[in-house]
Amino acid sequence: MYSVNLKKRQIINDGKEVAAKGPTARKECILHGQFRAFLADAVLPSLDPHTDRKTTPSSELRPIDFKAIAKQSNTYNQTRLRREMSVLDGRGLVNPAWKYSIDTLMAGALGKKLATGDAFLIRLGRYGGAESKTLSGEGVARIKIMGARAGGKQEFTFESSTKTVWLAAEHDNEQKHLLPFGWAVVEIDPQEGDSPELKAWCTEQAKGRPDMAKIRQQFEVDKQGARQHKAELAAQAAQREQARQAEQRAAIQRVQALAQMTEHRKQIETLRQACETWAQQMPPKGNCKKTIGRCGKGRFLSRCQRNGCDGTKSTGVDSARQSCVGRHAGSLSPPGRRAVGERTT
Repeated sequence: MYSVNLKKRQIINDGKEVAAKGPTARKECILHGQFRAFLADAVLPSLDPHTDRKTTPSSELRPIDFKAIAKQSNTYNQTRLRREMSVLDGRGLVNPAWKYSIDTLMAGALGKKLATGDAFLIRLGRYGGAESKTLSGEGVARIKIMGARAGGKQEFTFESSTKTVWLAAEHDNEQKHLLPFGWAVVEIDPQEGDSPELKAWCTEQAKGRPDMAKIRQQFEVDKQGARQHKAELAAQAAQREQARQAEQRAAIQRVQALAQMTEHRKQIETLRQACETWAQQMPPKGNCKKTIGRCGKGRFLSRCQRNGCDGTKSTGVDSARQSCVGRHAGSLSPPGRRAVGERTT
């Protein structure tokens, strides 16, 4: 809903209507026509033990029960409701269908409950207007009315009533078929089925708009899904952290193991790890053993190790090859042929 500010009396200046200065704004509101949307418990404490007139009201002004409070509230608020309806209807601002339905309710069963003190009118929220939050009467209410700025100072006066009114609109540019903010009915000890007219009115007002019960139910479902998704993300993050720590521990163990190896074994292990890393980057069916250019030296060194070459005197792959050529020439060349560089003794 949008809150729009309009003048109570139409003012024409130079052939144009003077607009109110309050800014139109979009507001999150409790939609009207929600039957018994809120439920609360209240306790009325007794003031009988207190007799100090400076801190407590006199005995004749103390509320006896909730019905007494309800009747006093209705005396205050019903007068303001009728006065506001008259002003809005005279300016053509209020929704006529809504006003007619309110008049029908007040003349029917709801009006009777208000008269007996079984229910009372109340006005809630910021846009209820200053007149619904002050004492009434000429010279009694002091409502601050802001004026124009003069000499760098903000002008203001105190009046008994406001000059403008805030109304609820479905669109920001609407100035007709509007609704007043904040009016609500409080029922005292309501029973099931004791307010059929009020329930029917709420049902009629709710037509053509989303089902609030379904919206709240879907909100709970979405909230539960969000909590579950958050838990899944947390579990995945924990798994990734565990994998990272495990990989870190494995890396430390590889470094420690590598530090205890001979120089020849270090070169073999370093090359093996390089081939393993390269193989992991290949497509699913890739195999580094088929790539002679990258892993041929690794196979040669592994063969040297199988044939008993200690490699303690070798300082690299080429020197390791040279140290093993004379000793294992038969295993590196076809049978019956002399290997290149082989020496006979």
